[in-house]
Amino acid sequence: MNKNAFFITTPIYYVNAPCVHVGHGITTILADVRARFERLRGRDVFLSTGTDEHGSAVAKAAEKAGVTPQLFADQNATNFLATWKQFNISFDDFIRTTEQRHLQGVDTFLNALHASGYIYQGTYKGHYCTGCEAFKEPEDLVDGNCPIHKTKADYLEEKNWFFKLSALAPKVKALIENNTIRIMPEGRRNEVLGFLNGEVKDVSISRETVSWGIPLPFDEKQTTYVWIEALLNYITVIGFDRDMEHYKRYWEQAERVHTLGKDIIRFHCVIWPAMLLAVGFPLPHTLFVHAFLKSEGHKMSKSLGNVVYPDELAAKFGKHTVYLAAGASAHKTPQHIWSRGDLTARKLNRLKGETARQHLAIPVFPKEVH
Repeated sequence: MNKNAFFITTPIYYVNAPCVHVGHGITTILADVRARFERLRGRDVFLSTGTDEHGSAVAKAAEKAGVTPQLFADQNATNFLATWKQFNISFDDFIRTTEQRHLQGVDTFLNALHASGYIYQGTYKGHYCTGCEAFKEPEDLVDGNCPIHKTKADYLEEKNWFFKLSALAPKVKALIENNTIRIMPEGRRNEVLGFLNGEVKDVSISRETVSWGIPLPFDEKQTTYVWIEALLNYITVIGFDRDMEHYKRYWEQAERVHTLGKDIIRFHCVIWPAMLLAVGFPLPHTLFVHAFLKSEGHKMSKSLGNVVYPDELAAKFGKHTVYLAAGASAHKTPQHIWSRGDLTARKLNRLKGETARQHLAIPVFPKEVH
């Protein structure tokens, strides 16, 4: 490994609503702080972010708005890009999952996954939350409702292609236990290990009833499950199947760090490493998982309408105060509370001071990979 190369990512953010909220800002600012720190150390840094633009939620939102899914995605991706520029986020690339470079890399990876022997055809029978774009087990629901979005989960019965996650879960578990894959903080690591100690089921990688997505290269009657192709942005953004030297520089040869919120922990800490193991690709070194931001007593969510917008905060308090306050919020345990009535200049300045005392949040990450 080239210890000088450093690749850090945010998740790519879903474009089913037009506005960027402060929850997105927490993850992005956290990654930006680390990227800036590593550049100051003289390292060869690449910071990626972007937008996740396929799936049923985007298609439904576009239909409601009276536009095509592509136009809807174009409009909302522009909002994310503008917000990150407003806050001077030092990203090196902004990827959109409707771009040809992403589609090309997804096709190549899925063909490799198909050839690996770790996928098979079957029928999914169970629940699905469109807001989460996630398949749900009965124990994930409360009275049949998604606990995050407070909406009834749909019952599905459709033909899918499945990934043999159950076969690879023991390997993922062992890699987390020996810290080959480091999940931080410790409580999130324990949460993932607790999940892996239970019965891990195979997962769908395609949808039969969703048309707004990337067709499977080996079965064009199916579209790729949005989360499977979204995870692949981490390699398509750095040139997988297009510029392999660039890909090798920032994936195969670099220190690899993901930042994310805890609601997407299983996708990143279980499914993503298993996908990489299936095709023999290098794994992420570190995944830093921050807590939810709660607003009005619930996780901040566009579909719940309880979001706080960073551009509004910047207009009132200044973007530098919001930047530093957001960085401090990532350290709060239990989940830090943000609400419109609770946000004052005094409070934001206190959070800003906490971030400064923590040396811009850098200690939450290990210094290097050995």
